[in-house]
Amino acid sequence: MADAVNRNYDEVSVEGKIIQVMQIIETLDYPELLRLRDIIAEAYTRKIEEAKVFVIAEARKKFEQLGLTFEDVIASQCKQVVRTPAIPKYRSPEVVEEF
Repeated sequence: MADAVNRNYDEVSVEGKIIQVMQIIETLDYPELLRLRDIIAEAYTRKIEEAKVFVIAEARKKFEQLGLTFEDVIASQCKQVVRTPAIPKYRSPEVVEEF
């Protein structure tokens, strides 16, 4: 039974899922929403870490295909020229400050 529900849920579009979640949120009280917020924050943190690991692994794989290492690419990015701040175009004749 649970597999059938999961299969049906997987077929729902992202917009459809968001609409369902919003409908559920409307039924929750403030303490329940606080709990839901904490659950979402934990899931967000977990998902972002998983995404970082995935992206780094993919990048390393592509670098290896080119005969580079991740560290080589990062080091080359650090060696780029650092720009100095631009001189202001206009100065106020009344105020010493520049803008």
